[in-house]
Amino acid sequence: MPNSIRPWSLATIYYHTTVSAGGDVARAREFTIDRIPLNLSANLSANLNATGDLALINPTYTFAAPVLGGQATVGLMSIYGRTATSLAGQLTGALTIPGFVSIPFSRFDGISDSVTGFGDLYPQLFLRWNAGVHNYMTYITGDVPEHLRAVPSRSETRVNC
Repeated sequence: MPNSIRPWSLATIYYHTTVSAGGDVARAREFTIDRIPLNLSANLSANLNATGDLALINPTYTFAAPVLGGQATVGLMSIYGRTATSLAGQLTGALTIPGFVSIPFSRFDGISDSVTGFGDLYPQLFLRWNAGVHNYMTYITGDVPEHLRAVPSRSETRVNC
């Protein structure tokens, strides 16, 4: 094997994203119930925040012996990461009967969730040829979904004796 070819290679990628969105909506409406005028005013405010941290790893092996007259490389890429999301909202307002009574109201709520885990496996096969100053390459990739692998899920427990 020539000294310039190292059979093993490892590529890693870290991806981080942060997204957020928010909105405020105000609404006022006057209506009548049985000749009683009512005024309703309401304000809605909501915020969404999400983060994602992903790590991709792709080990590859390049064969020294020619395959179909070219250089073959095999690899297996996988992904690991964590995402978290939160949503919070507030509704405030008042229902008013002019000259009589005003009934204020307010409601605040929020939810959040996160998940951490491994993604699918992506097998790869590359074939490269060199003809002088011309280079050619072909490749095949695939996907092995997480649910097809023989790895227990978070809710399973396996005991082998």
